[in-house]
Amino acid sequence: MKLGLCMMVKNEENRIHDCLCDIFDLFSQILVFDTGSTDQTQQILQRSFGITPTPATLDSDQCYSFGHLRNQGLAQLTTPWILSLDADERIDRAELEAFVARPDDPAIAGYFCAWPHYEGDRLTFEDYKIPLFRRGIQRRGLVHDNVQRDIRAKGLQAEWLEGFTLHHYPEVKKSRHKSDFYLSRLFCAIQKEPEGVRYYWFIGYMFFLEQQFEKAREYLAIAADSHSQLFPVECLNSKMVLAEIEAREGNQRAVVQVLVGALAFYEDVAMDFEVRVNVRLRPWLERSLHYAQTQQLDQIRAYRFAC
Repeated sequence: MKLGLCMMVKNEENRIHDCLCDIFDLFSQILVFDTGSTDQTQQILQRSFGITPTPATLDSDQCYSFGHLRNQGLAQLTTPWILSLDADERIDRAELEAFVARPDDPAIAGYFCAWPHYEGDRLTFEDYKIPLFRRGIQRRGLVHDNVQRDIRAKGLQAEWLEGFTLHHYPEVKKSRHKSDFYLSRLFCAIQKEPEGVRYYWFIGYMFFLEQQFEKAREYLAIAADSHSQLFPVECLNSKMVLAEIEAREGNQRAVVQVLVGALAFYEDVAMDFEVRVNVRLRPWLERSLHYAQTQQLDQIRAYRFAC
């Protein structure tokens, strides 16, 4: 399968070479947007890979969204399949070669893969992502844009790609300024798209990580109670974290209520393609409900998510 690459970069001189050096020749087309690098990122791309990045500016009226730029890039690529990649991610060459060599299945619009996160060489937690999708699929969302919503809206399907891993090496710790800026973008997104359940989930989760449980509860409840068919995993994730908050505060009845509601909603969305690949979720809900019913609230702890 011919594969195109779409990237956005800014000041990635320490990471961009290692990201691309083993795989760049496997792409039929490459498009890189640079949103204002002041280091050697552009020179490295040109010198090492012959890539001239396209200058781009993020728009404050669009909450400094990456999504609209990415969609511009997707529209320019003509390959039937596209990989969306960040400079802090790494792919094993053999795994990407295997994808390019596989027969094209017209029933599949995108592929999920494992997305482990590291601090240095230490694995910190596991997550998943859709980095590979068919041409014509759009990224949706002003913040944390992804393709799942577009795939659902078009009545298409995505599947798990076994033997393909996207390794993520993010900044070990974001500065307070960066975290505040990210949060301001999420609040901006809510003003622009109040129906965007995904924004409430990420705001709530950020407050949860900072142990601001009252603020976390407020936003997680909005996502959890929406029962949105367009954002089923965000709803279920919100219920999971709400269950931990209530467990930490010793509210057994509230924990049981959250988890019973979560399992009922899970049954409603069990055939959704993303819910199907999220194999940890139902066992966690069932196990945690058992803990809640047997007064083992200290055992109820949500697994981690990328944020």
